[in-house]
Amino acid sequence: MANSLRKEPYGKLLVTRSTKTLMLHIRALQFTETNILRSHYPMIQ
Repeated sequence: MANSLRKEPYGKLLVTRSTKTLMLHIRALQFTETNILRSHYPMIQ
């Protein structure tokens, strides 16, 4: 019982960390895409 309790928070931490990393990557990709679009099409704000 103690074993599963010890593992549980670590698993949640891992999921949280990977989700945050994923969100950061997605944000970075969107930012890069927007910059590329802006440089190709100056009328896009």
